[in-house]
Amino acid sequence: MMAAPEAEIIIDPTLAVMNRLTEVLEHIMHREQRHPPPPAPEERVRLKTPTFDGNEDVELFINQFNDVAQVCRWPPDIQLLQLREALKEGARTCGRGETVDSVFDSLRLRYGLTPREARVKLNTVKKDPKTSLQEHAIQIERLVRAAYGTLPGRDRREMVMDYFCSSLANVGLQRHLLAIELNNLDEAVRAGNEYLQVASLPIPKTGLVRQVTEEDTQINQVENKGVTEKFLKEIIERLERLESTQRSKARVNTNQQRPGSDSNRRYQPDANRVRQCWECGAEDHLRRNCPQLRTNNPTNHRGSQQ
Repeated sequence: MMAAPEAEIIIDPTLAVMNRLTEVLEHIMHREQRHPPPPAPEERVRLKTPTFDGNEDVELFINQFNDVAQVCRWPPDIQLLQLREALKEGARTCGRGETVDSVFDSLRLRYGLTPREARVKLNTVKKDPKTSLQEHAIQIERLVRAAYGTLPGRDRREMVMDYFCSSLANVGLQRHLLAIELNNLDEAVRAGNEYLQVASLPIPKTGLVRQVTEEDTQINQVENKGVTEKFLKEIIERLERLESTQRSKARVNTNQQRPGSDSNRRYQPDANRVRQCWECGAEDHLRRNCPQLRTNNPTNHRGSQQ
């Protein structure tokens, strides 16, 4: 008896391809688990690049740009492109440099302050009411750094504190900061904000303090008006009396100076009048020097001399 022939095994080519693809995919997945790929460039942190048109603080812009470039991990060529793109209006002419540092130097040369200009501004600067204490502190710190950049850091920090307190327009806040112990500028800003918050609170009403109403104001105005009118009336009466007295004196003086008046003759002696002694009638002496009076009554003479 003859053996039956073995059945022929037929392999589907599509199934073989699928098996091969599965093996390749499993190999790739296993390799990625052991060595994860680096993050794609688009997955990196993205921050908005600051802009500069020449009207802001150039040092603040440079510091902000460097912070963004560091976080975004820009290479030098990308930093230069981003910096040129950040310059606006008149500041664009400073972006001709071949490196980031050369562009920064051009910006400082054109928009920065010289030490002398910074010192002059420090002596005149006052806090703008619209500016916060934090912004004002940054401005003072920048001016001190530009004016006294060669000083040690500790001396500069003390100067920043002094200029910050002296440039405040609020006298109460200024005295408060000078009265407390502060170690740095951040503590001064924090203490200043706390003082302003407390000072802005409404004053509670108590039984010892009576609120001044509009009626009280009107009463005070009426009373003050009556006192003022009375005072003015007294002044006018005094002036009228003084004017009347002056007119009377003027009339008396006029009569005395009039030619031919008795008072004029009384106060103006006659130049042709002959002076003579009333005792003996001689014209060479007066009665008090008369020899006959001295001879007749020596006692009277001594008394007259006395």
